[in-house]
Amino acid sequence: ELALTLSAAIEESITVTDTRPLVDERKATKGASLASVDLDSVPTARDPWSLLTQAPGVQVDRVNLGGNESGQQSTFLGTGSASTDNTFAVDGVIMTDMAARGGSLTYYDFGAFEEVQITTSASDISVATAGVTVNQVTKRGTNDWRGQGRFLVTEGSWQSNPARLTDGREGGKIDAVEEYGADIGGPIVRDHLWIWGSWGESDIQNIVIGGQLDRTQLEDFNSKINFQITPEWSGVGHFWTNDKLKFGRGAGPSRAPETTHDQTTPSDIYKLETSFAPSADLYFTALYSYNDGGFTLAPKGGLTTQRYRDADGILRGSNYDFKQTGLVKQTRLDGYFFAATGRINHELKFGGSLRTQENTSLTLWPLNRYVDDLGDGNVEQVTFPRNRQVAFKSEYTSAWVQDTMTIDRWTISGGLRYDDQNGENLAVTAPANPLLPDLLPALAFQGNDAGGIDWETIAPRIGVTYALGADRNTLVRGSFSRYSEQMGLVSHIGRENPLGYQYAYFYFTDANSNLIFDPAEAGSLEFYYAYGINTSDPAALSSASRNDPNLGPTLSDEITLALEHSLSANLAASITLTMRNIHDIPEIRTLIDDGSGSIRQATRDDYELGGLTGGALVLPNGSPAPRVPFFDLKEDLSVVGSFLTTGDREQDYLGVNLGLTRRLSNNWSARGYVSWNDWDWKMGPEFRRHDDPTDVLRDPLGNSDGDERCFEQSGGAKVNVISKKNHFELDK
Repeated sequence: ELALTLSAAIEESITVTDTRPLVDERKATKGASLASVDLDSVPTARDPWSLLTQAPGVQVDRVNLGGNESGQQSTFLGTGSASTDNTFAVDGVIMTDMAARGGSLTYYDFGAFEEVQITTSASDISVATAGVTVNQVTKRGTNDWRGQGRFLVTEGSWQSNPARLTDGREGGKIDAVEEYGADIGGPIVRDHLWIWGSWGESDIQNIVIGGQLDRTQLEDFNSKINFQITPEWSGVGHFWTNDKLKFGRGAGPSRAPETTHDQTTPSDIYKLETSFAPSADLYFTALYSYNDGGFTLAPKGGLTTQRYRDADGILRGSNYDFKQTGLVKQTRLDGYFFAATGRINHELKFGGSLRTQENTSLTLWPLNRYVDDLGDGNVEQVTFPRNRQVAFKSEYTSAWVQDTMTIDRWTISGGLRYDDQNGENLAVTAPANPLLPDLLPALAFQGNDAGGIDWETIAPRIGVTYALGADRNTLVRGSFSRYSEQMGLVSHIGRENPLGYQYAYFYFTDANSNLIFDPAEAGSLEFYYAYGINTSDPAALSSASRNDPNLGPTLSDEITLALEHSLSANLAASITLTMRNIHDIPEIRTLIDDGSGSIRQATRDDYELGGLTGGALVLPNGSPAPRVPFFDLKEDLSVVGSFLTTGDREQDYLGVNLGLTRRLSNNWSARGYVSWNDWDWKMGPEFRRHDDPTDVLRDPLGNSDGDERCFEQSGGAKVNVISKKNHFELDK
């Protein structure tokens, strides 16, 4: 509490800034908050993903050195959470891409940030998922005109000697990284109307293994108007446009330059937010945002050159072309009410939101075919794909209420969050493959409800804090939180889309040995198998994959216990215990035809030993690959699809984190964390009953893409197992 007495004779503006205390009784979240002084003064790679390592317990899949990974999205995990539940936001607007759960819809200008807040666990009702939440707060105009410009550079010559591979080639290295930009803001009408704008560009150039240039350019422009119409009514309008241009995406020793892609990711984002405070005890905010974005991958070889893979496994010729449009709309209302009942002070938080995302994508294959060298004379494999066009829409409705009560040294919060998630596959038309119209005919899909999945969850949140000491500088905390998984456009809704990826595989005689399938060679075609195609009725519009109508989301129950102590105004230490139980984890079960025409879920008894992997394969360390058994369906059984249902597996997570934070003061700061984690699977009898006996590697939540014949492990080697029933492609 500050008592300020100002003289009426003073007419200059005074800007008062303050920072949150490191040990805050009312803070319900765990994580890290990086203020503008940290962003501007502490050397980092100037990319929001590079900041994640400054939050306790967060594990990131790469290290951004000198900006070499800027403009690339990292995969990261929180304390017992999956990467698919990570959330991005800018000024409170959700920027998570539900077509790639856990990823961001767009890229960011580091110079536009005022603050970055990273949350790893919370009893706060506004945090939706169990994953890591990254909220970025942008700058705004004030009563004084302020501006800054910047230019940063990393020269490739400044890099130490890059690592060398076992064959003598250099590993990836920096060619040059540059960032430049400026921002300015100030008053249009003092005390009532302010403006701010920011422009920034980054140029990241890396030399990948093999010597090709991988170049990424980020372009970003922000503009913001803040207004104060009356003392009770204020608001902000925000327009933000940006693009990511990537030249040579996928460059590497296994791909010729013409098979790499040039990427664009344009996005235009509009936000209007208004706040109204009818009294000192009541406060409302409402916002609407509109995000119109795109994503394209154009092959350097164009669409008039056939793609093929030579005998050395190098991709040549050209590659597929991909175009996607996305539209995200959000509406949100928040309310805050402050009251006192006797000695108890209440801060009531309530609100609701509606968010929709709609995506349409098209994949085009040059000349409607591609060829793979089999290394067996002039007999090669030609694949005829369908040019895939799909469209999805998802809807996320939420409501919440939470009361935070303070009495003496106690701070107690309790609340409930309601979420409803559903979606649909939209109507589209898919063209025929003109080279194989009988097996890949034109299809007109009218859309469906994705099997009727509709996730409704109620999540309780409870938090208790007690302050110790005369200065209340030691806090004891405890909380319970439940979180619900995010529904994905592709991973959940798109499973029941009959216009998924479809391929027809044939052998043919390559008469001139040029790895190009010519019309004159059509007479030598010999059918191998089909993927995603109903060969008995190719025009049928039914998905091979199905969703259980009773499918529910993965739920995470979290308990945290923490002790925090403020050693000084700028130095604090903490110890946090986090326990999570993750349950209702979905699993994919194989659907088979048992020969009688009936479709059922496969069990372990339906498999027989198919052989051993390994053989002549040598691991990177020079040792032979282990001989691992794989299993195949019995002769009279055949796969017809897969079934996604709620399973009986669980995960238990236990983590302990020790933290020490020194806020930037007197020219130095520090953040240090030591984490211990124990994360275990618990397999239920139903999962064991339906699981393929082949030992496969699954993702962190145990989800499989149906690839039950692929084994990946053993020193980083990937083994591609092709059975007589199914074929799955892996990058080697």
